[in-house]
Amino acid sequence: MQTALQVLAEGKLLGIWPVKMVGPAVIYVDKDDIVYVVEHNSGMLSVLTLDGERLAHWGDPAFKSCHGIWGDSHGDLYVVRAGPWGRRRRIVKHVRMG
Repeated sequence: MQTALQVLAEGKLLGIWPVKMVGPAVIYVDKDDIVYVVEHNSGMLSVLTLDGERLAHWGDPAFKSCHGIWGDSHGDLYVVRAGPWGRRRRIVKHVRMG
C-alpha cells in the first residue's frame, strides 16, 4: 500500500499528499478542481481536493484493475476496467447525482 502521492507538474514536485492508496494509476481533475485517482491494484477510486484531502473512497474491489478515468460536461465519470482474463476492457459510467 502506498501511503503518499507525489504531485508533479512539468517535472517539478508540487507537493506530497498523505493518502493511502493501492497502486494509484491515473488522475483526472474535473472543472471544479476535484481530483479523481483510480487505484489500479484495488479497483477503488479516491476523490480528493487539490490539497490532497480525501473526500470519498469508493469502487468495487472485485474489479482489481482500473486503467483510466475521465469525465464529461455533466459531471459523470467513466472508468476503464479490465474484464475477466482474456476479455476486453469495459467502460463503466458513474452518473453524478444532485
